[in-house]
Amino acid sequence: MEKLDIDRVPDPKGLVRALVTAADCVRLLNQGLEVHLHQAYPVQPLNPALIESDESFRRWLDKRMKTIKGTKKQKGSKDA
Repeated sequence: MEKLDIDRVPDPKGLVRALVTAADCVRLLNQGLEVHLHQAYPVQPLNPALIESDESFRRWLDKRMKTIKGTKKQKGSKDA
């Protein structure tokens, strides 16, 4: 699946489902694959409330990096 370069989504029945664009379908068909479209959704803009700001992401990343660095220091300390 990774070689196909498509996004997969969980399936309640354990099947493989993919989130593809029309261009992805054309590319897969051109590669000789069989494509079955079971459901189509209109393309629409992402809800702006779901988009993180650069500053918010940097704060989150900095916090995560400090946590990771702190964990490494604890594991590597001589007192532990």
